[in-house]
Amino acid sequence: MTVTIYDIAKAVGTTHATVSRALHNNPRISDETKEKVKNAAKKLGYRPNHTARSFGTGKTHTIGLITPDLGNPYYVEYIRAAEDGCASRGYRLVCLEYIFDADRERLCLEEMLERRCDGIIATITRFESLKDIIEEFWERRIPFISSGLPPDAAESNIDGTYTNHGKGIEQAIDHLIDLGHKEIVFVASWAKQFKDYGRFSGLEKGFKKHGLPYNFEDRVFSRFTGDQLRDGMEATRELLLTRPSSTAIIGTNDLVALGAMRTVCDFGLKVPNDISIVGCDNTWLAKSLPVRLTTIDHKTKETAKVAVEILFERLRNKEWIKPKRIEFESELVVGESTAKVRQWDLPKLELK
Repeated sequence: MTVTIYDIAKAVGTTHATVSRALHNNPRISDETKEKVKNAAKKLGYRPNHTARSFGTGKTHTIGLITPDLGNPYYVEYIRAAEDGCASRGYRLVCLEYIFDADRERLCLEEMLERRCDGIIATITRFESLKDIIEEFWERRIPFISSGLPPDAAESNIDGTYTNHGKGIEQAIDHLIDLGHKEIVFVASWAKQFKDYGRFSGLEKGFKKHGLPYNFEDRVFSRFTGDQLRDGMEATRELLLTRPSSTAIIGTNDLVALGAMRTVCDFGLKVPNDISIVGCDNTWLAKSLPVRLTTIDHKTKETAKVAVEILFERLRNKEWIKPKRIEFESELVVGESTAKVRQWDLPKLELK
């Protein structure tokens, strides 16, 4: 149940007008009363209403969407698909970004509660540390749909979609090995920070299936902190200088893959003649490059559409049953950035 200022007034033994003034720090209200009101509000779990609700219905006709990165084409495509689904149902989408910052991620969730959005769609990267506030959405009967629901969320009260990235990664390994590649490296920024959603198991399964050794430290290059174009450039530069035998690179997303492609060219090498490159996400970037990118499709639009459907199904149903989970499989989309392996000499590795 939503706590109102009337509930606080009853608990403190005053009027709702006094509670309202106290919460807004009105100078006419004594410090003692303000303290009592604030303590009662905290104890009852009160959240201020920053959005005027439609009279009678208690609905704002607003859906909140929380994303880690508005600069990544993957999230932009997801937001557009989700917005289309909401708009067709007469709802508007409010979007917040936390740029992979733990504190900002929690603040975004807090703000969505305060905005009184009718439902939330969120890409959560630190699920374990946010379980308490995620559970609060369920208790308040506010639909909360997680995009990219981590496998270990099985026992939690949260709806969501889950894309098994392992299949796409495994297909990428199959594809590269069929082309003769053995020195394949996965460039990842988040290897030891966030859930891998099957990526590493896909890598391991792919290598072992073909009788090739799999060692995490050898196959995963994780000595950088971002997943933007420049991160891909810097990581690839270090990779080529420290592991010059590498013949194929799989980027953690299409932006990193594009950065890798840029650095390969800066070294005087060609894609795919000298080095093959695979991206992840299958964004518009993959289709727009002079060398069309081989990439892994994570079903961006499909997952966004399903997330919206789950959310509005929750809004229609008065009875809340167990959480709903929908799983998708990623798959490889072969472009022009991968080709048969070609041996090249170390002296070529001179930065232009």
